[in-house]
Amino acid sequence: MDQHPVGPAMVHPSEAATKGPNWRDIFEPGVKHALVVGVGIQVLQQFSGINGVLYYTSQILEQAGVGVLLSNMGMGSASASLLISAITTLLMLPSIAVATRLMDVSGRRLDKVHIAASIMLVMLKPVRCIYLVFEYMEHDLTRLLSCPDIKFSDAQIKCYMKQLLHGIEHCHSRGVMHRDVKASNILVNNEGILKIADFGLANFLSVRNKQPLTRCVVTLWYWPSELLLGSTNYGVSVDLWSVGCVFAELFIGRPILKGRTELHKIFKLCGTPPDEYWKKSKVPLATMFKPQHPYESTLRERCKEFPKTAVNLIETFISIEPDKRGTASSALDSEYFNTKPYACDPSSLPKYPPNREIDAKFRDEARK
Repeated sequence: MDQHPVGPAMVHPSEAATKGPNWRDIFEPGVKHALVVGVGIQVLQQFSGINGVLYYTSQILEQAGVGVLLSNMGMGSASASLLISAITTLLMLPSIAVATRLMDVSGRRLDKVHIAASIMLVMLKPVRCIYLVFEYMEHDLTRLLSCPDIKFSDAQIKCYMKQLLHGIEHCHSRGVMHRDVKASNILVNNEGILKIADFGLANFLSVRNKQPLTRCVVTLWYWPSELLLGSTNYGVSVDLWSVGCVFAELFIGRPILKGRTELHKIFKLCGTPPDEYWKKSKVPLATMFKPQHPYESTLRERCKEFPKTAVNLIETFISIEPDKRGTASSALDSEYFNTKPYACDPSSLPKYPPNREIDAKFRDEARK
């Protein structure tokens, strides 16, 4: 006969019924471990500006050795999960209050600045795995733009761009470069809320850190000119270039610099910069890629059907010279957002049918 280990989680139901509920078991070592880790993680989340929520699943509680709660207190796994989560929240409320106050003073919270938030699941005893479960967003801009029946109005484009720039402004104000802004990383839900996702290539800006940065960032069609010219010393302006590419894409429905010879396309679209730029920029590949014959910008001709104020802002974003791209804050104050038609309210945006891969899979399975 196989021998099974006997532990807190293996207590026979009849023994639990005999003992009756014992609330002192809440303070047994496994529970204390779960609470300490939970409170610590949530406090760190709050002070880091991460809008995350910590939940304990029954499997997590069992791994933490909290089986006593399931037996001695006569509680089911769902009830125990709720109890531990509630206790964790109560213990951290003072810290949340202080953190929230500090964030209100220094900046806005992620749920108000269009950054994709997450729910954190932690495997305890010891902490072996951390799972990030992101909120579900029905769409991304690439898939919406790929639908032939969808054409954004000027007010809708302003609404999306305003939300995008608020998110970028939030990142840059905290010294974070996203470095992979593109339409497929910009998510939209059925309430019209836009959120920036995929911070896998993000990096911190630091005046003290003089280490060269990698060029292997940003999807090729959204690469700024300085990265194509080999620069490893760049700043948040790389995000603004990508924002400009997304901005134009919202109007034309496809990437504006799609192709394999991006640098040539960039010079033809934006024009070649003056000689002073080549002298002061010191980009490594300048001698190799500097055009022998200067190009005149064709951006206004290419975007002649766009509103003039929109073309002005796009021209600023995709300037060859990074210093001329401005900031997300200055873009939000630009003439484009202060002329009619104004940005519509997100709640007034159309509700599009889900078109992400998982939704397509569900639809295919439903047809079978």
